[in-house]
Amino acid sequence: MKSVATAPLWASKARLQSLPREIVDYIVGFLWDDKNTLRACSLASRVCRHAAQMQLFRTLIFRNPTGNPTHRLSMIAASSHIPTFIRHLYYAESALSEPWDDFARSMPSRAGAALQLRTAHFAVSPASETAIPLRQFDVSWPGMILAATFWSKLSSLTLRGATFQNMGQLSRLVEPLQKLRFLELDPVVIHTDISAKVTDPVFNDVCNLRVSFVGMPSLAAMLPWLAAGAAKGNVSVQVLSVPLQTSDSRPLAQLFGCAGSGIAMLQLVAGTSARNESWDALMTGFGCLSSLRVLSVDTGYIPNPVFFKYLGLVISSIPHLSLLVLDTGRMCHIPFAMEAFDWDSIDDAVAEPRRRTVVQVTFTAPQDWEIEFEKKTRLSFVRLLPRIAATDRFRFVAKRESSRVTTNL
Repeated sequence: MKSVATAPLWASKARLQSLPREIVDYIVGFLWDDKNTLRACSLASRVCRHAAQMQLFRTLIFRNPTGNPTHRLSMIAASSHIPTFIRHLYYAESALSEPWDDFARSMPSRAGAALQLRTAHFAVSPASETAIPLRQFDVSWPGMILAATFWSKLSSLTLRGATFQNMGQLSRLVEPLQKLRFLELDPVVIHTDISAKVTDPVFNDVCNLRVSFVGMPSLAAMLPWLAAGAAKGNVSVQVLSVPLQTSDSRPLAQLFGCAGSGIAMLQLVAGTSARNESWDALMTGFGCLSSLRVLSVDTGYIPNPVFFKYLGLVISSIPHLSLLVLDTGRMCHIPFAMEAFDWDSIDDAVAEPRRRTVVQVTFTAPQDWEIEFEKKTRLSFVRLLPRIAATDRFRFVAKRESSRVTTNL
């Protein structure tokens, strides 16, 4: 019997053709991140072509497009089989490309009905509280961006940097997406307009939400929709990021009370204007966070001392906290800043014997940093948090200022 190495080429092809398609798809699937090899498989073997093209065309990417994507979409629509492979869409808006909402609204007519997307990711221009809202959403605009049947099978939608004139726009945007299971808004700005009509969530099943608010007013605008979804059981806030930069934190406390049971990750950005009464309102809500496992705290440049006063109480009120991230930023650059706050309350709350909370302290080092600077800063935190540092649950992470990446949960 001849070995595989000396067998004729037709024999190897015959063996490959005898394999079920599922096995060939599984084997070729290991090459999912090797585009060159997938292209070679697609050209070299008719047996592997289906599996290779399924991996090559699974994700349709328009990354900072500089021209009209119509030509590319028309080529896809002209194919009889390629549209059936595409499941994921990524569109990154740039100054030279058409806005994401124009692209989304016109895509059904340009890509054809054969396309059956499951996830869509739109990277929009960065959101800010002064950004210009979506121009398509006004009283004279008759349609909805994602109303077409083309989008009806989406199970995941991500909007990065979207700005809405009011919550009515956002509720109308997702209203047709009844099969949605994951919605990410990171970050998002929603201007307050009490006259806007907000429709309740109509998801068939639970839609898990990951949201990062640019300001507390955006959370206040979205609160009625979140409360309605929590009451109906089809919206679950799992990851939340919110800045505490206003004196009124009641919207956050109300969110904790009506929809806080599902939050697993929470990021708080410390502000300079939060007052005692604002934190008193929040403290009643932290007890509702029964599922919270990760708490990330960005202390800012020089945080309000009130923030540190209550942070230890916050930690104590969260029963099953697994990870506490303290991002101190550039606080360590100011000699008096680190010594001026109540670190003892944090140290005592985390170091309780019944807790197994891991504490990760990060700081931003100057661009021309030296190793001695890191050592001195680490020793300062060890001195400020002696009980935590004495355990095996203390981590210290230094980040260069020039390459700092802000983490949005």
